Amino acid sequence: MARIRSHPLYELWYPQVVILQDNDAAIKHLDDIYPDIPKEGDTVGISITLTHTNNIRLVSICHGESIYTFDIKLMGAFPPRLRGLLEDEDVVKIGHGIINITWCLYHEHGIKLVMGGEISRLHRISDASNRNIGEPFNNPVLLSAIAERWLDKTIDNDYIQCRWVDKFELVHYKQASAVAGVVGQSYHAIRESNPVDSVANKYWIFTSVEHATGTVLGRCEQFPLHSLADGSCIEPLRMATDRIRATLTEADLHAQRIGIQTNVERQYRHIVRLCEDIERAVHTYDHSVEEAHEQ
Repeated sequence: MARIRSHPLYELWYPQVVILQDNDAAIKHLDDIYPDIPKEGDTVGISITLTHTNNIRLVSICHGESIYTFDIKLMGAFPPRLRGLLEDEDVVKIGHGIINITWCLYHEHGIKLVMGGEISRLHRISDASNRNIGEPFNNPVLLSAIAERWLDKTIDNDYIQCRWVDKFELVHYKQASAVAGVVGQSYHAIRESNPVDSVANKYWIFTSVEHATGTVLGRCEQFPLHSLADGSCIEPLRMATDRIRATLTEADLHAQRIGIQTNVERQYRHIVRLCEDIERAVHTYDHSVEEAHEQ
């Protein structure tokens, strides 16, 4: 991959960027990105920008070749139609640190973001280099690493973490817009390069979050290939099935010694089937480990 010099994040992005500071403009442009009848499976990139007091200042939405950045503070209230987009079950909202975005939206504005996708997880599922195998699947991947892998760009991570007080200049709006843009375009690059639909969405998309308990609903917390290094539960399963089979064999031999005509495995066929299921799962794990090491 050709490397380029490090750029401020906003310099990487050159589509149409629309900065919205009043409700009338927000309504007009939301009609462009959020039709009355959204298509199931529509996706948008999303990012938020916080103030130094951790309040939401900007919400940026990447849709197609355009990015719309809403200045919530200047609007005075959260646009109802934007709220509707975030709470729409037919539109997947993809972000970097999507759980944190969801938490901020709910606790400040009571918005229950649903169908949220994490770009870090999708990146790990789709990155054939397997460089993250063995790391906890929940660990985030730097947005700069994602941009470098899928957009062939190098960016400064420092820009992503910036927070501003009250005085926003054009560069700040561009920066906020670019984060959503990198997320949205990385998603489309991944989709073009990999048959993502063959990987169950449940590994990187949640259906909702139960805010009272912090429980993420509808999402598997581990993706098999990235759990290979943690084989702590495999050996006990292997030993348990061996003990069960040995016990059944001993029971069968004992029955024969005392003259009872019986087939213990047939009599306890449900236990035998359970052992077979566990053994198949362990075999799949062993095979996956071998494949990962070969790669």
